[in-house]
Amino acid sequence: MRLIFVRHCEPDYDNDTLTEKGFLEAKALADFYKDMHVDEIYTSPLPRAFLTCGAFASYHKDTPVEVIEELREFNQDEARLPDLPKRNGRNHVSWDFLPRMMCDEKVLYDYNSYFDSKWFNGSKAKELYDASIAQLDRILLKHGYHYNEKGYFDVLKESKETIVIFSHLGKISVLLSHLLKIPHVVLAQHFCLLTSSVTVVVTEEREQGIAQFRCLKMGDTSHLAAANLDESFKARWAEVFSDPERH
Repeated sequence: MRLIFVRHCEPDYDNDTLTEKGFLEAKALADFYKDMHVDEIYTSPLPRAFLTCGAFASYHKDTPVEVIEELREFNQDEARLPDLPKRNGRNHVSWDFLPRMMCDEKVLYDYNSYFDSKWFNGSKAKELYDASIAQLDRILLKHGYHYNEKGYFDVLKESKETIVIFSHLGKISVLLSHLLKIPHVVLAQHFCLLTSSVTVVVTEEREQGIAQFRCLKMGDTSHLAAANLDESFKARWAEVFSDPERH
């Protein structure tokens, strides 16, 4: 089985849509992958993801598209971190830490216990994380893969299907965390999924009846290069502190 995660194109947050560049990214993405075989498409309901999905799905009219509430961004108020300084008047999101915060709490690099970090005090991030991965597990079970208590997937039915999921930076980090056994805060801190980027993971079944997922590529933007479009700076921070970009 092949899972393809697509981050939405460049967002216009103020108007709850895509920017002009975002719509160009969506077209480039759709054009680049128009001949790819896809068995099923899932999307977040938020307009920036839904519009990205719509451009892609226009070339895959016979492929079922399902809107799933649980694929929306992982920044609900309950998941935010009340013990950290507020950003823009709201509690800190649970997947955006300053580097020194990661180093102060080395448990954040431990997949099995990172939610024990003091930064998560008073947050429902773990509860919402569990709800997110439970939804992913329901999708995978539908396609023949059952997640067990040992931490890998039982193969109920072999599948070479290709599933495409349109979502958001934080939520994709959460879903990849479950599949790759890496804390979602590490994925969000040290890897950047630029707008419209494509991440591909596949099952590997080295023992009959047992599957793990392996990442083939992460944050790929080949479609932008093919369309002569520059990558967006969204999701990045200033490369050096004296740069005028966001800090």
